[in-house]
Amino acid sequence: MLKTGYLVTQEKNWKTFEDWPIYKLFDKPKIIDTDKKYSILIVEDDIDVLHYLTHFFNSEYQVMPAENGKVAHNLLKQYKVDLIISDYMMPDFDGLDLYRSIREDEEFRAIPFIIITAKTDEKLKKDALQEGILDYIEKPFSISILKAKVRSFVDFHAMLEENKAIDIDSLKQSHFQKITNLNNITEQEKNIIQLTMKGFDRKEIATYLSISHHTVKRHMENIFTKLSVHNKQELVALMVP
Repeated sequence: MLKTGYLVTQEKNWKTFEDWPIYKLFDKPKIIDTDKKYSILIVEDDIDVLHYLTHFFNSEYQVMPAENGKVAHNLLKQYKVDLIISDYMMPDFDGLDLYRSIREDEEFRAIPFIIITAKTDEKLKKDALQEGILDYIEKPFSISILKAKVRSFVDFHAMLEENKAIDIDSLKQSHFQKITNLNNITEQEKNIIQLTMKGFDRKEIATYLSISHHTVKRHMENIFTKLSVHNKQELVALMVP
């Protein structure tokens, strides 16, 4: 068994966490490291796994470890977070509960969220992904694959944040507001239209707004009906005077 306070090697894909050999003692990582561009929040009630993931990712990211959802919320309020990795099975407040609570806050709802779990349940996995969880990874997992996914998701989130900063003036704001208001377009539908006009596909919109692909599809169908258009090209043409 692993012992709390030790770092394990990450060179091999061991079958279980208990198979990972102890490598060396470690010190508590710094929460703030201004030399690292991106930050990730890791939520895990198994202290051994939390320590391992924290130190594995700490070489590349600013890492904030949290042993439960309450600590995670406190860290979110204090620091900028670019991605969240959370265990699913935790006492009192599981990973899906944490995700749902974060979605209620506009400031945090677009943060990419990955669930890791020892629970193999296809319905649970499907429900989590439909709610907007970016990925659902079962234990034991390949740490190299997790690392690659984290890098991809962090880079993708950064790209979305840059696109979000594009001034809506480029979309001719007054014309946009006139069309959407006359046709009873909801705020969420406006968000989807704006992202569509910036070139986002449905998957990217779902990720950015933290909603499921099915929800994006339903909103797009409503938009097309309200505006009497049949595709994205007609939608863009209508919105640009």
